[in-house]
Amino acid sequence: RLTVADILADSKGVNILIRPFEPVMADVDFHLIDANRSIYSVKEQNLAFTQSISLDKNWKTILENNREYAARVKLHLYKPEEFTIAYTRYFTARDSAAITDVYADRTGVSATIEGKSQVPLQGKVEFEVIKDGATVESAFKVAPSLMLEEEKTVEAMWTQQLGAGKYEVKVKLLGNDGDVLDLYDKVIEVEPVIS
Repeated sequence: RLTVADILADSKGVNILIRPFEPVMADVDFHLIDANRSIYSVKEQNLAFTQSISLDKNWKTILENNREYAARVKLHLYKPEEFTIAYTRYFTARDSAAITDVYADRTGVSATIEGKSQVPLQGKVEFEVIKDGATVESAFKVAPSLMLEEEKTVEAMWTQQLGAGKYEVKVKLLGNDGDVLDLYDKVIEVEPVIS
């Protein structure tokens, strides 16, 4: 009476697309499996399926970077007879985050970072200021430890104040393995100081 048209799973959660062939009621169980053991589960009961619908659930447990997990989804139907359909999707957990905003001026720079994974971020943030193709300032900071939908700001001060002119500000977010998770570039203009 229904089928799962697609199932996607990653370090954030699981998303399924259910297509009914006729109107039907069902319960849906979502499980996160680690080495054949369920470490997180949630159940949605008495869901009505009258047309194709997408369901998603975020994991609410800490995942280990580069570890393989499985998302298992079970659909329980009760009429005309009771039966269960199960689908499994394997994935490797990876840290993920994005730079959502950057502010820079003559004295320093700040970057706002948002977590995109249930693997805790333990990376670095690299800041670089460029003028006329040459690097004039750079700084490295430890990235804040954050997870899915958490947001924190990292700040760095320049060793010397920037003089008047236009600068490129480049921010690079490195993940737990040193891989580049995100880049953010912007142009700033520093006004001359008037005494």
